[in-house]
Formats: sequence, C-alpha cells, structure tokens
Amino acid sequence: MELVPLVPRLAAFPDKRPGAWSIRLRRPLLEIGEQDAALLREELAAVTISPDVAIPGYLAAIRPVGKAAGARG
Repeated sequence: MELVPLVPRLAAFPDKRPGAWSIRLRRPLLEIGEQDAALLREELAAVTISPDVAIPGYLAAIRPVGKAAGARG
C-alpha cells in the first residue's frame, strides 16, 4: 500500500507540505491515532488476501539456487 496518497488524510502527519511527511517516518516511533489506524485498516483490507490464498503462490515461485562458482560443498 502506498502511504503518500494517504498523508493528507492522516493526522499523524500534521505538516501537509510536499515531502514533509518523510521526516516523521525517520523517527523511531510514529504515533498512530485511532482515526488513522481505522483508515489504514480500511486501505489495507482493500489490497490484502488471506495467507492460505497467498502462500501457495509464493511456494510455487521458489526456484532452486545453484552453488556459487568456487564454493566448496
């Protein structure tokens, strides 16, 4: 999910100037209020699928990795 388009709607980013939001993300903790959490849950629900649906696709995409040249076995 892309966060930048949501910045104008998130209270966690009070400075709405372009690019100002990235400074807040560099802090160790970013407080997310209940309204922001609800918005993020709603947005995530639109783009997520359950693990039992996603995992088989990931497993099917695994490709064996060969030994590196010069590696001892």
